[in-house]
Amino acid sequence: MPTLTVSAPTILKRSPVQSALLGADEKASLAAGDYPILAYADATDSHIVVTFDPAKNDLAALHPSGRNTWHLYSGHAAVEGNLPGNNPKDAVIKKVTKGTVVAIAGLGPRGLLSPVDGCQNFTWAELTKGGSRMPANASVSKHMVGIAKALEQARTLLGDRSFIITSGYRPPAVNAAIGGASGSRHTVGDAVDFAVPGMRPKDVYAALNPWWGSRGGLAYGRGFTHIDLRGYRARWQYPGA
Repeated sequence: MPTLTVSAPTILKRSPVQSALLGADEKASLAAGDYPILAYADATDSHIVVTFDPAKNDLAALHPSGRNTWHLYSGHAAVEGNLPGNNPKDAVIKKVTKGTVVAIAGLGPRGLLSPVDGCQNFTWAELTKGGSRMPANASVSKHMVGIAKALEQARTLLGDRSFIITSGYRPPAVNAAIGGASGSRHTVGDAVDFAVPGMRPKDVYAALNPWWGSRGGLAYGRGFTHIDLRGYRARWQYPGA
């Protein structure tokens, strides 16, 4: 099960809004420290939502209601540990025909084998599974560009080694079908699973971990490393790694 680490005293909230907008019965103070949780997910406006483990936390001490699901500011939060059932299994893209052009939402026509906008080493084919998983909207496309640029930085950090992308954007139905977490960042486009020939995934993870910091999630599984731009620190290991 995951653990929530709170880096500074913060406020638990019934909804992801400024605490001043909530009544006393809708918020609670939370001290810095580590808290076992059952689940967590991204929320709106720089918040995450967590479900505290009632067997390992004194819920009544947190709030008289004994409520165990709360929102909190993501800047004060970090998460360590995989979610139950999160064990995706995806495959490398099939060969793409040279010259294939597709419409990228919000960006217009792009060659599938052309580099993602602002990048040199990663193509739209790699992030869209050969064109079979096209971004649903402009927001997803923007996220895909962002994670591709982050991959360029990671590639440089590792000495310009080649990356093999095993999984980029995954529409929710595809994500569920291959065993991804329901709130996976792959479903919004800013997550990628990749392999680095000649390096073990756990070594890739170890090399990138200090650099990636609180920019997002980082994990490793059997044959791949995961990276995402969720905006707060999350670290885990997939089953079988």
